[in-house]
Amino acid sequence: MIHEYNGSFSIPRSVKLLSDGRVATVNAISTSEAFVGFSTASTGAPNSVNVTIHGIVNGFSGLTSGSLVHLTTAGVVTQTKSTTTIKIGIATSTTQIFLFSTSAIDT
Repeated sequence: MIHEYNGSFSIPRSVKLLSDGRVATVNAISTSEAFVGFSTASTGAPNSVNVTIHGIVNGFSGLTSGSLVHLTTAGVVTQTKSTTTIKIGIATSTTQIFLFSTSAIDT
């Protein structure tokens, strides 16, 4: 899935879908602009960027393979569940996540 990006960043970066159809870095998880996936290339606004919304995402470090992966409200990947994180996938290696589909975008 390709979207125009609002900002600049490096990969992998958690992104949210804005109401105007662009994506931006997750800096808060809310019901109106929630996490949809990870960018798969570095870019800067107003360029297009590929976003993985489910499946394998590479580029992480320090993950425990076989353990669930969560996202904090600040968009940080963690394997520590809390009342403020959302479950997004499972680590398939120390550097890779299988991202669960968490949105209706791909249905």
